[in-house]
Amino acid sequence: MTHSYIFDLQRFNGGAAGGAGGGSGAGDGAASGGAQPGQEATPAAGEQVTKTPEQMEADFKALISGEYKDQFTKEAQRIIDRRFKQARTTQEQLQGRLDSHQPIMDLLAARYGVEDGDVGKIQQALESDSAVWERAADDAGMTVEQYRQMQRLELENRRLREAQRQTLQQKMAQQQLARWHGESEELAKDYPGFSLESEMQNPAFQSMLRAGVSMRNAYESLHMEDIRDDISKKSAKKMADTVRANGSRPSENGGSSGVSYTTDPAKMTKAQREDLARRAMRGEVITFGK
Repeated sequence: MTHSYIFDLQRFNGGAAGGAGGGSGAGDGAASGGAQPGQEATPAAGEQVTKTPEQMEADFKALISGEYKDQFTKEAQRIIDRRFKQARTTQEQLQGRLDSHQPIMDLLAARYGVEDGDVGKIQQALESDSAVWERAADDAGMTVEQYRQMQRLELENRRLREAQRQTLQQKMAQQQLARWHGESEELAKDYPGFSLESEMQNPAFQSMLRAGVSMRNAYESLHMEDIRDDISKKSAKKMADTVRANGSRPSENGGSSGVSYTTDPAKMTKAQREDLARRAMRGEVITFGK
């Protein structure tokens, strides 16, 4: 994907105006706009320049190592910190599960004489212990070997089902993220102040999304007062602009009645704006002085 950029080439003039009194050969070449041998033609001012991916990558590197170096470094560090935090949480959860299983493993190691506690050795000893399987095999009407084989197949099936479940969950999560991304873009069109990253810091917003509430409904329910106030301000401003544009108008009974305000509608309270809107709908002429 390529992007187009418009440059003010006068910024790169190199003081050409100051060198106007130089040799006529260079001046003629600049006036004609033709490129000198071995030089690329310079686009005219205002002309769109399509950059190659290599040029765009060079510009990006220049930005992150120059003017926006500090901002880029902070953002990169924020992402790294978040990833490490997630990794630490996962590691702590896994360690907790291992710690809870350790007493059982110690008992099995003592039972089968596995002094170093090697899990592989414990598993091998357990599978070779016919006494463990005989009663269960008898109850199932099988030989010990048949029962072991059945248990192995069931274990493999459980692992397969678990892998399928995790794959399905990951797919559903990716689809949900894609839907949320699309919803956030639509919301941003209607509410310029909307930020999905900021809203996701709100536990109530997260809970509503997890419960299946649409992103629009979740946002509007949590910000209803702000949205209403914003609509009221815009309506009052629109009404004031209309009155200023059209001037006063006669009332329905042939007379004219109205009132003029010097207060900026945007600074009025919500109740004042709603009152003015109702009066204007009844035909009262309301003007706003400067």
